[in-house]
Formats: sequence, C-alpha cells, structure tokens
Amino acid sequence: MSGPPLSLDTVIRAHSLPESVRYLSNDAGATFNPHSSSTTQVDENAYKQIPPSLQLSTSSTLLSEKVDALLQEYFSSLSDDTITSVARRFGVATDECQREVERSGLSGEQGLSHLLQSYLIAPLNLLLDERPLFSAGERSLFWRVVGIGEAGKPNFELILSSPSKERLLATCEIKTIASATGRSSLTLLRHIRSGEIKVYVDGSVGWSDARNRSGKSTELKLIEQVLAQMYSRNVNVGLLTNYNSWLLFHRVSNDHVEVSDIVTCTATTDNLWDTPLGLLIGATLLSLDGKQITIATMAAEFQPPVEEEVQSRRSTETIRGLSTTSSHRFDASQGSDSDRESNPAGRSGRTEPNDSAHGRTDKDMASSPLARSDGPLHQPTLPLPSPHQDNPVDTRRTSTYQRRAPPKLISIADLVEGKGSHRAQSLYSQAFAPRAPSSPPLTPIEMSVDELGPITLCLDIDLNGRTQDIFPHIRDFDLTSQFRGPYSPDSARSRLPTLLVSHSRPCSSSSAGDVDIIVHLSDLRSYGSIFHVFTGSLGAEHLALKVVQVNKSSFGHPALKSLSAETVRVAIMNEHYALSGPLAGLQGTVVPQLFGLFGSVQSANEETWCAVLEDVGKRLPMTMKKDRTIRRIIERMYDRIHAAGVLHNDVAWRHILGFGTRLRLIDFDRSIARGDMNDWYWDLACRREKDEVRAMLDDPAA
Repeated sequence: MSGPPLSLDTVIRAHSLPESVRYLSNDAGATFNPHSSSTTQVDENAYKQIPPSLQLSTSSTLLSEKVDALLQEYFSSLSDDTITSVARRFGVATDECQREVERSGLSGEQGLSHLLQSYLIAPLNLLLDERPLFSAGERSLFWRVVGIGEAGKPNFELILSSPSKERLLATCEIKTIASATGRSSLTLLRHIRSGEIKVYVDGSVGWSDARNRSGKSTELKLIEQVLAQMYSRNVNVGLLTNYNSWLLFHRVSNDHVEVSDIVTCTATTDNLWDTPLGLLIGATLLSLDGKQITIATMAAEFQPPVEEEVQSRRSTETIRGLSTTSSHRFDASQGSDSDRESNPAGRSGRTEPNDSAHGRTDKDMASSPLARSDGPLHQPTLPLPSPHQDNPVDTRRTSTYQRRAPPKLISIADLVEGKGSHRAQSLYSQAFAPRAPSSPPLTPIEMSVDELGPITLCLDIDLNGRTQDIFPHIRDFDLTSQFRGPYSPDSARSRLPTLLVSHSRPCSSSSAGDVDIIVHLSDLRSYGSIFHVFTGSLGAEHLALKVVQVNKSSFGHPALKSLSAETVRVAIMNEHYALSGPLAGLQGTVVPQLFGLFGSVQSANEETWCAVLEDVGKRLPMTMKKDRTIRRIIERMYDRIHAAGVLHNDVAWRHILGFGTRLRLIDFDRSIARGDMNDWYWDLACRREKDEVRAMLDDPAA
C-alpha cells in the first residue's frame, strides 16, 4: 500500500543542515574550519552606491506575507510524482553532503561554500529544473557559486539566464562563525529595531550617534557588505549566512530595506521559512516578484519546443562560445530593472573561474548527486522477452506466473545473443525533461520476483572452499535464494520495484533442473557504500557480480546503515539505465558488458539485487598514469561516454580497470544523463569532468 502523497513544504521543512558537521573545528581530520577569521574588504566604490537616506527595519512576516501566495501558486503546478522525485533527491543530497565534507579538504569560507553548494544549492537547482518557471529554452533560473574580488571569495548569486543575456536577481554573502557570530546577528537585529544604525554620506554604515566610521563593530561590517552587494549590483534580495544562521535583506524601495528574523539550520514543523532551503526558495520567488516577474506569467504548462526550434537555439548557443571567462556587468547607476546586455569585459571588482558565467557552480556544476538522472534513458537492450509481455502486470497482487518447463543450462553467449540487433525505445523522462503535473505515477507499488524476467539464476557458494574468506561479507545477504531476471523496465515500470515472494525457493542440488544459470562465486573483489563486488564464473566465462541488499527497515552491513532504501534503489537503477541505455553501444569496448540485473527476496522482506557483468580486469598500478598511451586511452574513454550523453560524475583511478591496454570504465551509479540539457551547459559539464580526469592522471597519489 502506498502512503499519502507528500507535500513539498513537508519535504522542505525536513531538509535541515546536518547536525554532524555543524560545529567542526580546525582539529586534525576536520575538512573545513568554520571558525576561520579570514575576510575580504568591501570595495570603496561598492558601498558608495548605498543611499544616505536608507532606512532599515525588521520584519518577522517578511517572507510569509510577501512570498506565501507566490509559493502556493508555484507549488500547485507540481505533481505528486514530481514531489516524490524531489524528496528522493533531497535524501541523496544529504548523503552527498556528508561525502563532500569528508573529501573536500577545504577550510573557511571556501569550505562552507562547497558544503552549502552540495547540500542546498544543488537540490534547489534540481527543483527549479524539475518544474521550470519559464518555457523550455527561453530562460533558466538557477543559483551558482562565484568568486568576488582578488581573493576569489565565494558567494552565491541567483541568475536569470537567456541565450543572449544574464540577469542578476539576488546575492548571498558567506561568512565564517568567527566573522559572523550568532551573537552579532542578534545584535544587528536589535540595533536595526531601535534605529541605531544609519548610512553616512559616503555610503558607509555606522552608528546613528557617531560622526564617522571609526571603531566600526563586526555587525556594522556585516550589514555594510550585504548592502554594498545589493546596491552596487542592483538586486532587491540579499542573504547573509555563517552556516548556522541566516538573514534575508529585502529592498522594498531604493531608500528602504527590510531584514527578516534569524533562520537557523535546524529543521522545523512550524514555519516553512524556518529552514535554509525554505528561505532560499522564498528569496528566489521574492527576487522575481521584486523585478515584476510574476509566477502567473511563468507557470504555463511545460511544452517541449519543436525540433527545428531546438536546433536553431542550440546553434545560437554554440556560436556564443564557452572558452572565455566572460561575466556580465550591471549598471547600478541606471536603477532600471530591464535586462542588461552581457558584457564580456566582466564586472568591476570581481574575478570568476573559467566558464562560471555559463555554469551553475564555481567548481563542480555536475557534481551533486541531486543533478544526476534517476529516470529512464532508453529501454534496456536485453533481447529476452518478458513472460508477461501480452499480459499487463497487476501490481496490486502477486504474480499468476506459470512455471515453464525446465530448460537446459545456458551460457553467457546464449544470454546475450542478438543483443546488438535489439532496438531500444527512447523514453526521455528524466529530471532534465520535467513531467507534466498530470503524469501518472511511474513506480509500481510492488512486483513479484517471477515478474522480473524469464531466467532463474543461482549462486553457488561453497563455504568450505575458497569462499570461506568472504563469508563475513556475504552473511548479511541471503544469497541462497533463486534470483530472477533480467529485469527490463519499460514505460510502465521506470524505477526499481518493491519485490514480493511468489514461489521462489532456495537453490540446491535438488532444484538444479529448474535453474537456468548457476554462477560460482570465488572471492570478494571490493565493496563500498552500496555494492559488494564478487568474482564469479560460468563455465569458462569470468564474471563480476555486483550485489546489494535493499531492506525496508535497516541494512545488515555497517556501510549501508546511513543510506535510505530509496538512495540504494536510485543507485542501482542509475547504473542499470546508463549501461543498458545510452552506453549500450559501448559495452565491451569502453564499459563492461552487462548481462542482466537479477533480483530475489527473502521472507524478512529483504530484497537482494545482483548485476551480472563482464570481468574487465584489475585495478591499474599508479605508475601507469605516466604512460602516455594509457593516458590517451583513458581520456578517449571519457570522450566517448560524453558523446553518448553520459557524465560519469565520480572520477577516480579505482574506476578504471583492465588488462594491459584493454581498459574499461566502471561504476556508473552516480552518472548523469544529458537529457535535454542544452549544448553549452552540457559542453561545460563535459569539460569540467575532463579537467578532473587530467587532474587525476597528474596526481601520482590520487
């Protein structure tokens, strides 16, 4: 039975910043230091734009009054299926955030920016991608990380982009706990309420009873930086955060700025805006409203452009070019809210990394697990027909599958025969092509094991032989049950189903006549946060078996305890769709050959999935990075998967296996599908990944 539909506000409230990384110190092993006191001075010309007549006030209802109606109109355009998809990706973002903290090795404001990018900005951009506010190809709305000033100090900014122009709508100032303490934020609000802060003739901020800027306190420097960003760059919305607390500044008029109450990074059940993600969504809609861009004019039903329009638009975007470090200047002196033409000369007082003007992040636009697709790309190319292709499956009951006469044991060659001639049907319903609100749910509630496919697979585990050493790793899996497959999702089953037991029974010598394939396990090759990889054999064929357990309540292996069942399901299907869809033509040459995805279920409602793949060899020694031939082969492999429309999204030396110069890329559970991402975004993402590949090859220890 399925539960009640999720509401997006519930999903947002639950997405608080993680407790485990909230107060990291600069001790050994800490990956970033939120207490760093490094700061960047405001440019003199920037704060001169602040009007001396500026009045500051506080508002506890700033968001609820001005944004609530806009938000409800936007939320009403989201289908239940879209909200469920967003909720699942937010869960993946939580896991990715923790991984980012563990691997970033950054400190201070830069470390905070990468953490917030992974946990907040990427999920929010996915939400805006899932249900765009504009017609496809005309405009896009997204947050990105930028470097401000010579020090490359990171900030966030909200961008409204069209093929020929970019428009800045909001900024977010990132501070460390040392330079923006929680106490200073409270003090700042108290001084604003009491009218103790004023703006001097030169635009600087100070105390109302002082005649100059001498002896300026921390809170005055903070508000001066936020106001300088807002007025010098002509935006109506500014944010200030030290990770623990958030403040929103709204320019009601040129001479009046309202400041919200403090929003903390903890979850809430009372107010949608009392979470950082809710605050960012509110700031997004508030900035649109301030520029007279109303939701009513943007919430039209998504309609894909005709092919001629797509080709024309892509040609125009390609001509724009991506190799420059162009940015866009906004003339603050004009005070106009109309679109400004792009200026390749860049903004004054700001430096940006290459391509950041066209990308969604400063460092890694495509790195978030929330950016990857978990929807179908192409129907898998397995040639074996489903036993129910003429009898649609009723997912509300168990299977009425009729047992076949026991066939003879088949080989891998039999399993994949005719694979190359199979024509896969394109589905194209992943995150980059949002579904209409009326789209029916694509996830079956449940499916019996027998409905997975016509082949029965058993694993032969001899705990008295070589496999004795792997027993600690397989005792959490019940690998003695029959597996069925290969699972071939179609347009009605585009995601991994919840499995039910039918008449599946344990594998034994007495049931060998009912088994199509018996794979002999020999040893454990590797294991990570999701998959265990075993070496197997089927006659003379050497195989690799990727095994993962999906348990509704908990996971047996410690490495899986922190992952939700949905996270595991997304990872399984992400790799399955990548290999059987856009990368099907590269199987056996660039990526491993996929022989099928098989599933089983035990009496305790614990599902086990097993992907059977070609054994492509061992991990390469680090010394091979110096070999020019190997380097060229590796770079060419990434070029070929990019040409097929896939980003690997997890560049690492351990994901390249082979024998000699016969190399393969493995592990596509975090891969990203292109979908309908336009040319210049896709080219940017591919170049980012190629840069990561070259950096990996140049690092002798990575």
